[in-house]
Amino acid sequence: MSVSALHEAVSRPPRPIPWYLWLLAAGVGVVAGFAITSKVWTVLLLGGGLLAWGVTQTIARPLYGFYFTLAFYPFYTLCRGLALYLKLPIPMSVVGLWPEMVLTIMGVGVIVGCIKSGERLRLTWNDLPVAFLIASGVYAMGISIVQKELTAAVYGFHATVSPLVFYVVARWLRITPLELHRLIGFWLLPFALLAILSLIDYVVRPQLTIEIAMLVREGFWKHWDPYVFFKWYPRMQSLMFSEQFWGTICGMVAVFCLSLASLKPMPRWTIPLFLLSFICLMLSMSRGALIDWGVAVVLLVVFFRGKHRGILAITAVLSVAIGLILAAQFSQFDKVEMLLERVTALAEKDNENAYDRVSQWKYALEYFPLFPAGRGLGRAGSQALFHGTGDGSMAIADGGYFKIMAEEGLPGLLLFCIGGVGFVLVLARLLYFYRHNRNSTEYAIGQAWVCILCGLLVHNLGGNIFDAYYIQPVYWLFAGLFVTHAEGKAVQVTEGVALVPYAGGGR
Repeated sequence: MSVSALHEAVSRPPRPIPWYLWLLAAGVGVVAGFAITSKVWTVLLLGGGLLAWGVTQTIARPLYGFYFTLAFYPFYTLCRGLALYLKLPIPMSVVGLWPEMVLTIMGVGVIVGCIKSGERLRLTWNDLPVAFLIASGVYAMGISIVQKELTAAVYGFHATVSPLVFYVVARWLRITPLELHRLIGFWLLPFALLAILSLIDYVVRPQLTIEIAMLVREGFWKHWDPYVFFKWYPRMQSLMFSEQFWGTICGMVAVFCLSLASLKPMPRWTIPLFLLSFICLMLSMSRGALIDWGVAVVLLVVFFRGKHRGILAITAVLSVAIGLILAAQFSQFDKVEMLLERVTALAEKDNENAYDRVSQWKYALEYFPLFPAGRGLGRAGSQALFHGTGDGSMAIADGGYFKIMAEEGLPGLLLFCIGGVGFVLVLARLLYFYRHNRNSTEYAIGQAWVCILCGLLVHNLGGNIFDAYYIQPVYWLFAGLFVTHAEGKAVQVTEGVALVPYAGGGR
């Protein structure tokens, strides 16, 4: 631009602003004023804006839905507790179904992307076990719908079927190894952050998290003063406010770190993350999670012969050290008395709110001849306990196979067992194709995932671990991605074809 043209542009009088821009500015000012003075408008603006942005981004790149799920699910309970504590106008019953919303948006994005690119969902015989698991849940959901128990069907679907849909979407995506590594980071980094914050909370026990725990775990303290109970409660519930779920998640991370330990070179963060997850696992004192961890580690060491001796030695030393620390904690009489009274209260047979495992199992066996086809999804499991959708006096929240037998009957139980054992065999078969190249992250995922699934199937004897929503989506998400990569590896091994990684960015 010449000097004269620049001078003319500067000296030119400004054009009048169009009238509609003035109206838009006035509208923005009014909305901003409402937002400053009203919680409702603040939530609507921020929440609506974030939701609209997230929907558009996820439709354009469905992989973002997985990023969001892995980063958000550990903090959902804390966010829910904060919303209750601050009395924000948020419909919790609707927000609690956020995984279904994410899956729906991802599904739309995947379908749109497949229409543009011509890609399609390529299922194989390796997906048959997961199809059995989905069929068992859909079968029981149909029973609930026929009985006009729609609320039970919705909550049962949320806990039982939705996590398996993550597997289906993961099978539909074609992601690169780099994107797989990013997904692992979106899983492990939020976990590490939550673990560090939870350890600080476990030591300090500030009043804020105690009051949030009182809202999230209403009545958990029984007759004790809740401030005293949560101040001295010896089990690490974490900021997820559930020692059982937290312990199982820690066990999954610890097993994955053990699997990574056999790689050359081993990622530098493997040992620190293993120590962090293992310490949190021990502090949770969750028997089911410890059984899950023990089964997975034994299988990992015996069948995969990974070089885990160093970490196992560290594990043994840590177990003794943490055991001594916990013994010193329990030496204080008030903590021992509290724990004993808590266990006694849970075991009282005459208390209709005391759900000890043996009574639940007897209840399931007694009612099975009356309902051999099942009572319907969400009618007898932990969802019935939390949402009041049960059809009996006792909900089966501590015995996954008994819960399946009660809700899904003999057909559902058979489908679940065939699907669970069948998927173990599928994973073991797919790992065979890595026999000449085990030094990969994909193989580390596969060997960890087959061991973890065996542990979860054993854990399911005493707890409804397959209803634990904070665990299953993570498991089935990575299971679907591993199956896709392993099938590609199988093609390379059997046909000698060099596959070109799909560059669609997770579309």
